[in-house]
Amino acid sequence: MTNPDPTVGQSPRRPVPVFWHKPARIPWVSYVLIGINVMVYLIQVVAKVTLQADPLKETGALVEAQVLGGEVWRLITYAFLHCSLIHVGINMYSLYILRWRELDYGHGRYLSLYLVSALGGSVAWLLVSSQSTLGAAAPLFGIIGAEITLLLKNRPLFANPGKHLTSILLTIAINLFLALTLKLNMFSILGGLLTGMVYGLFAGPVWRGAFEPSGLHIIDQQAPGRSLMVSGVLALIFCLIILAKMVL
Repeated sequence: MTNPDPTVGQSPRRPVPVFWHKPARIPWVSYVLIGINVMVYLIQVVAKVTLQADPLKETGALVEAQVLGGEVWRLITYAFLHCSLIHVGINMYSLYILRWRELDYGHGRYLSLYLVSALGGSVAWLLVSSQSTLGAAAPLFGIIGAEITLLLKNRPLFANPGKHLTSILLTIAINLFLALTLKLNMFSILGGLLTGMVYGLFAGPVWRGAFEPSGLHIIDQQAPGRSLMVSGVLALIFCLIILAKMVL
């Protein structure tokens, strides 16, 4: 006599609904950043045609002598300037692809990640390079760096974290190759990448699941205000480095 199958007569298990409670629904900060970068580039083009000069580049690009001379706004403004249509096109397409990360971070936290990564990129450039540079690559790599730590911190929620990490590393490799092809400053890019990883480690989402009658709810349990604190600490460290560079 064979043992009866205990599953006979039972209804099959239904998949548990999963609800992600993300802080944003539309990545409008990304769209605004894309719009600003494109508008600035169009102004650069018009200025070159009408004035035979590029005043925005002359007053906003990273140039060591000017930065150390007190023009510290260049540490951020360089990230909104580009040298060619291909340059701005690749960067804005990358930002468009990365826009969904804004839904994970929320508008304010995503914007602070973008700006502090730009600052981290300029500080890294200032420490090891004297070549002038510009472009949004540093904050873009900051977003990618934050994505790495987001994956590592929340890997139990990913079906195949190794596959996701490989995809991210491949994206980094492709963008580094493009950066080398366009002869961009690698130090600012790597500075943005490392800044994004640090920011993501201490201020990025910490997702945890909670079962409720309606299903599994994924909630970000990162402490409120942590992003502001982390951004402030990183900005302070970068400012101290810049001041030391000016004095020495």
